[in-house]
Amino acid sequence: MKTNSFRATSPDGTFIGLLLDPVFAVANHSCAPNAELQCDGRHIQLRALREIKEGEQIFISYIDESEDLEARRQVLEERYFFKCECERCVEEEGKNGGDPP
Repeated sequence: MKTNSFRATSPDGTFIGLLLDPVFAVANHSCAPNAELQCDGRHIQLRALREIKEGEQIFISYIDESEDLEARRQVLEERYFFKCECERCVEEEGKNGGDPP
């Protein structure tokens, strides 16, 4: 439940519960997602944020991707038990000279 559920919200964004869906639960994370889940109470849909090429993996963000690299990785490690190595994180890590010790 903790790692594979999504927040279900009303159209105004009010939290109404957790959603478990076997298809959406296998969506992988990226800090530069090409899709997002949209929920309006009883309905949830996956929407492209940009053109997705044939054969390209669909990524959603599990977190607030506006945070900095360290904050994003900390939340992902604490909540989802992995260190993010998406293209954005790898690029930012290279610019910053790596993670702090």
